[in-house]
Amino acid sequence: MTRLVLNSPALKSYLKEQQWTLVDLSERMRFSYDMIQKVIHGSRNPGGRFVAGLLCACEGGTFDQFFTIIEDKKQLERG
Repeated sequence: MTRLVLNSPALKSYLKEQQWTLVDLSERMRFSYDMIQKVIHGSRNPGGRFVAGLLCACEGGTFDQFFTIIEDKKQLERG
C-alpha cells in the first residue's frame, strides 16, 4: 500500500520562518485546527484537499518539501 504522509518537521520549520502559528495556518488553509493537528501527528493522512490547501497557503512551498510518499515493502515484494 502506498500512502502520503506530511513532513511535519519541514512544515514546522516553514511556520517558524513565516512567524505563523497553527491557527494562522488553519485560517489560511480553511481547515480546522484539529484536522491540521491530526495530520501533523500522523493520526490522519493528508487528502487531496489538504495537500492543495497547504500548497496554496504556503507560498513558495513545494509538494516535495512538505510530503513524502511511503510504499509498503511487503506489498512491493508480493508484486
